Amino acid sequence: MSHPFLLGLALAAAALAPHQALAQPGNEPALAAELTARRVLPATGGAELLHSAEQARPGELLEYRVNYRNPGPAPVRQAVATLPIPAGTVFVPGSALPAMAQASTDGRQFQALPLRHWVTLPDGRREQRLVPPQDYRALRWQLGDLASGQAVSVSARVRLEAATAAEGRAP
Repeated sequence: MSHPFLLGLALAAAALAPHQALAQPGNEPALAAELTARRVLPATGGAELLHSAEQARPGELLEYRVNYRNPGPAPVRQAVATLPIPAGTVFVPGSALPAMAQASTDGRQFQALPLRHWVTLPDGRREQRLVPPQDYRALRWQLGDLASGQAVSVSARVRLEAATAAEGRAP
């Protein structure tokens, strides 16, 4: 039986598709992207091992990594990396690398981490509160200019939710 994570990974890969062939004038591909997902397992001495996420189970820690590369002859200007956080996973705060990431709850509007929102208290006062990590849907990094042949990676960790919890949450 397929776990919602596998569908989530497929959706994340589909969401990256626009970044795989960003075209510049002349229709040359300008930026290639490769998404990987790995299970993060503890090893001796406090180290970690990364294994294939094909057999991931609820509660396990996963690391998404996107390797971006400029295969073209010209620089890519103002490159932006976006990493979707699929339904069925919860972003692990502090795991985004590079750390200058922005986050979004809808995949369209991004703000600096950690996300905050305004709530109205029973007495009418308004107060800013942290957005729970389970509400994060995407991360974004402003990479700047990438020279021909230059590569850069972004990554973040998520925890795989239990199947029952993931099925009840909106994508």
